[in-house]
Amino acid sequence: MSKYTVYLGGSIRGLSYEEAIKWREEASKRLSDVGIKSLSPMRNKGLINDEQKITNSYDNLKGYSSKDLFMRDKFDVIRSDIILINILNQKVVLIGSLFELAWGHLLNKYCIVVVNPDSIYAKHPFMKESASIMFDDLDEAIDYICASFGEENI
Repeated sequence: MSKYTVYLGGSIRGLSYEEAIKWREEASKRLSDVGIKSLSPMRNKGLINDEQKITNSYDNLKGYSSKDLFMRDKFDVIRSDIILINILNQKVVLIGSLFELAWGHLLNKYCIVVVNPDSIYAKHPFMKESASIMFDDLDEAIDYICASFGEENI
């Protein structure tokens, strides 16, 4: 059984379904290889798999409301040990990812943020103070999690 769980937060709105899940699937596999469980906010969202650009509208998520999604993501942050927020190449204003980071910080989770160094987010004091560590490369962030929290380090 995995000792650690990583929440895979970050951009969804403004991306295609494929863009939103690709990095999460790759990260999940790499983490699983070293015994780390992951939770994706994109799970069970196959109803939008043909979306070219995900919006704030939840009309296409039959059976889900914004409250359902909000509460599930909040619950996932609460039950995770590590919060990985990937906001590289951010295309739209962040809202959900900032909530996830704030919840993680408030709950004393280990918060890892992956962000372009010249981004307004990388320079903002709240982001800098909420992040336990920041990276500008997703692969390096995942390598760091694997090396620091993988089974061989338990």
